[in-house]
Amino acid sequence: MSKILQFALIGCKRIAKSHVAPLTELTNAKLVALCDLVPEKAQDHADKHGLPVYTNYHAMLFKEEVDVI
Repeated sequence: MSKILQFALIGCKRIAKSHVAPLTELTNAKLVALCDLVPEKAQDHADKHGLPVYTNYHAMLFKEEVDVI
């Protein structure tokens, strides 16, 4: 049985859509949080996939169980 890796994305500018989509579609990966200094940049992805948004990656890592960033 494979472990599901939990991902967090830091930085949600234009390239974020290229990372968010695959991470929400893979069976062995789970996107658990988004982080950007400007929360509005992450909010569209967060709303679409039900993810929390952080502006401080330290806070995100304290609250979320993350395997890969």
